[in-house]
Amino acid sequence: MVMKTTPTFSETQRFDQWWVWAIILITPTFLLILLIRDWDSFNFGASMRAKEWVFILIFVLIAASIIFLKVLRLETRIDKEGVKVRFFPIHRTFLEYPWNRIEEAYVRKYSPMMEYGGWGLRFSHKGTAYNVKGNMGLQLKIDQGGRTQKLLIGTQKAEELQKVLNALEV
Repeated sequence: MVMKTTPTFSETQRFDQWWVWAIILITPTFLLILLIRDWDSFNFGASMRAKEWVFILIFVLIAASIIFLKVLRLETRIDKEGVKVRFFPIHRTFLEYPWNRIEEAYVRKYSPMMEYGGWGLRFSHKGTAYNVKGNMGLQLKIDQGGRTQKLLIGTQKAEELQKVLNALEV
């Protein structure tokens, strides 16, 4: 007896591009260099504590940015029930879109900058986008009780995703 398995898709993406880390590390480093170089020209008042707090604040912002970027991940799950997506830790639980509410689902090429203004959790006149890198995504048109919501979920596995959609006959 041959058991037929239900096709599924699972993907986790992270911000691991070198240029993202360069922005996170170079910008505050540049600010610290400026602060140190022009230290005497800043008027923090008579208290040395104000200068210490500026360094502490910059350090905390750098550390928080690094931790947030390390934890941030886009998770996509697709099965016979529907599409599930979350941008952890922004979304603690998966946002679920059952197939009976999805009007259209297809893989397409897109321009992150031109269509959505970049990467991450983005809102534009084209709809909402969850994207981490690249220019391929799952385009969904979702029925929201009389109006259509457009949602694009970026993927690095476009071919595998298309195969699963075909197998699910979406």
